[in-house]
Amino acid sequence: MYLSVFFYTASVVLVLFSAWIFRNRYFSFIPIAIIIFIFGLRVDVGTDYQNYVDIYQRIYLGDTYFLQEKLEPIFYYFTLIFTKLGTGSEVYILFTVLFTYVMLWLTSKKINLNYFIFIYSFIIFGFLFSFNNIVKQGISIVLVLYAFISFSNDKIIIKYLLILAVASFIHYSALIGVFLIFFYFYPVLSFLALAASLFSFSFFIDIVFASGYVPNNLHGYFMNIEKNVQGGLGMRPVFEVLIFLILFIYLFLIRGFYKHKEVLLYFSVTFSGVLLNCMLIDYGYFIRLANYFYIFIIIFFSIVVFYLSAYEKFFLYAFLLLYGSMLFYRNITSEQYLPYSNVFLGVF
Repeated sequence: MYLSVFFYTASVVLVLFSAWIFRNRYFSFIPIAIIIFIFGLRVDVGTDYQNYVDIYQRIYLGDTYFLQEKLEPIFYYFTLIFTKLGTGSEVYILFTVLFTYVMLWLTSKKINLNYFIFIYSFIIFGFLFSFNNIVKQGISIVLVLYAFISFSNDKIIIKYLLILAVASFIHYSALIGVFLIFFYFYPVLSFLALAASLFSFSFFIDIVFASGYVPNNLHGYFMNIEKNVQGGLGMRPVFEVLIFLILFIYLFLIRGFYKHKEVLLYFSVTFSGVLLNCMLIDYGYFIRLANYFYIFIIIFFSIVVFYLSAYEKFFLYAFLLLYGSMLFYRNITSEQYLPYSNVFLGVF
């Protein structure tokens, strides 16, 4: 266990060091390459690892009657290609990780941001680890993020919808991206509408579930199982809601950052993700929808830094360091990531 914790820590330090050194150069792919080596070549690390090995084996044996073929055909045929090539499940999982992080890297090239904070936020807010448990959805989340950032640059709605369609055929939850586009045009109104919908949804679901008419096979959507899957959310969502309320008061009511459309946009989407995490924590799989909004936290912090004074940057860095250390320690000591095992490095 201790060797695994040391390996994770040393690897992340190396990733952050390379992100700091190569943040404004073409070598910025180096930290991404290190992440791909760590998690792309992992063996039996993450709660969903065995599930994807099973998917690979079932398709290899010709068992095609399940969800992937019907609702997620792109991921199904992606898997089918590797089974026909006879590469083995390890190579298949490596390519899912490779595609995810190449798209993340390409996203960082679409917008002017602080690359170090971009990588740092991706790690400390849990995506580096949670993407091992939501492989298909991880790909879809990054595709939706890429589509949104691209749309903010070129305003080509057809391109956005095409990428969204691809993401949806990888994991159907990406359809939430249809609503995400409204944030670009009406960030504040979209946030308020989402907040009102969440309270209504929570009230309605409580009534339906209490009625006893929810089939047993749907209980997973309404039971609090994601706390275990993600290593224990605890009080984190509530704490982050308070943090973003403070940020709202300071950035927009005191500093007047509502004049900067970019800051207002990514704050609204990110705060929506934080609110979704908090409100949907008791509704099982529904909480995974929050990831499509919450991922924007890595964009928000990496661009808002350009608008802050030196004094304000100091407090931002201090917060990210302190809070990030706590979140990172929670992740690397979670049983679902221990012991660490790698195709080339063996078991730690």
